Amino acid sequence: MPAIPQVLLSLPAEVTVPTFSFPAEIELPSGIDWERIRELFAALLRDINAAAHTGLTWVKEHPEQVKMAGLVVAAVVVICLTLYALVPAICTLLGAVVQLVWGVLELLHWLIMLPIKLVLNLVARILGALLQCVGFTSGGVRSFSLAARGQSFFYGATTGGYFSLAQSAGARRR
Repeated sequence: MPAIPQVLLSLPAEVTVPTFSFPAEIELPSGIDWERIRELFAALLRDINAAAHTGLTWVKEHPEQVKMAGLVVAAVVVICLTLYALVPAICTLLGAVVQLVWGVLELLHWLIMLPIKLVLNLVARILGALLQCVGFTSGGVRSFSLAARGQSFFYGATTGGYFSLAQSAGARRR
């Protein structure tokens, strides 16, 4: 590759230093030295040819390394093409897995919450039945019941409280 440095050294010593300011009018050179461009292009082609020749001789001298590199490149290309082809299937599969996991979580939630709801409902019904048996009803204390006796024992015959006045007014429908 010594041709390019020799050509660069043969360039004229006058070098224009670029600046960041732009002139008011851009001046283009009136003539182009096509011979100089041909020389530079020929030197570039010689250097590219020399580099390619050096590369080919190295490949001929080291066939195992080239084969391994070729296999690696081929494997990477095959993997990339396979993954590109499988992206829709992978997305669909991931969507199905997410839906499956969500369904399993909902099932576990249902299996855990159902017995809890059943127990709480059963306890509420048992307590409601016990309160009904004792004499507490949705309309108030049932007369001649254990709850009525307890109320008269603790609060006397007439309690005079706001609740009992409202309860008796509700019982009389006033």
